[in-house]
Amino acid sequence: MKSSHYERLFLLNRCLEQVVEVLKEFQQEKLIHPEYAKSRKRATEDLRSDLSGVITGLLCERERALGVALVRAESQQEQKDEGPVKPQIREVLRRPQRD
Repeated sequence: MKSSHYERLFLLNRCLEQVVEVLKEFQQEKLIHPEYAKSRKRATEDLRSDLSGVITGLLCERERALGVALVRAESQQEQKDEGPVKPQIREVLRRPQRD
């Protein structure tokens, strides 16, 4: 999985956190009303949470699908290389070697 996806997700989260920080500063400077600042901070945090959850879920699904495809490809390659092997023997062959 490309790390750039995770880097962009991190950047997205950080940018939305900065929005909340700027809203706090505006509120402290009495430029915006505290109730308005509170509602906008909550909306921004909800947006950040929603986006993070959805994007993380999609990345997880993509990684899982890639993992399944890799296991299937390895399994097919093993079957081609091994030929007809009994399931019990195949299980023994897959076990990690102990030192």
